[in-house]
Amino acid sequence: MMNETEELILQPSRKKWAGLLLFCLLLCVVGGMMIREGKTAGWFPLVAFGIGAVVSVIVMLPRAGYLRLDRTGFTFCSLYRVSRFRWSDVTEFGLGFNKLVSFNFSPCYTKHQRMREVNRAIGGFDAALPDSYGMKPEDLAVLMMEWMASNQASEATSEPAPGAASSAPQG
Repeated sequence: MMNETEELILQPSRKKWAGLLLFCLLLCVVGGMMIREGKTAGWFPLVAFGIGAVVSVIVMLPRAGYLRLDRTGFTFCSLYRVSRFRWSDVTEFGLGFNKLVSFNFSPCYTKHQRMREVNRAIGGFDAALPDSYGMKPEDLAVLMMEWMASNQASEATSEPAPGAASSAPQG
């Protein structure tokens, strides 16, 4: 069993994002060459892959993306936007649409109901992690399940996360 202070922090694969950056820059050059030849269709790859290049650079900046697992739950950050969930908020992890590590929320987690319905219709899960953090998606899903199983019992005495329904009497 993991001790109370143990945590695991995973970072996005810099190699993957650097490769995507180079690919996007190459297609920006192709778009620029098309524009230079008078082809207005060149604006599409220039703009679309220019945005992809910018996103790739941002993802590689410090603290722009990570996955933190600890005894109470998991936190992921994508483009500096942080999402935090307790292990009790989640019932399962698996591979969803496009081999993303996805998860379903427990019935007591009440936030984002409409978005969860849309996500389930598209990918079969309520939500997904934005990256595989340098791991094979299958291995990351197993790791998440292991951490959840190891830590749900110790979390039972903790307060519910924001958005989780409380079973405590109101008084």
